Amino acid sequence: MVRELGETDRLLILKKPFDNIEVRQLAASLQRKWELARQAEAKLESLERMVAEQTRGIREAHEETILRLGGASGQAP
Repeated sequence: MVRELGETDRLLILKKPFDNIEVRQLAASLQRKWELARQAEAKLESLERMVAEQTRGIREAHEETILRLGGASGQAP
């Protein structure tokens, strides 16, 4: 049956009779795993934004340097 459904951590198959303690521990572990995955995704998005902002700043500084050098060379005798 698992092969038919495919493996995923979002699907859980429990056999009866349930062991209440085991079910609660499993639920808590999965909840924590999913929360950590969400936090990691949010951190990755934040870092990607930061890299994009810094890259943009570097690009602007580079362009400004080129313009200043071009202006300085045009003013030289």
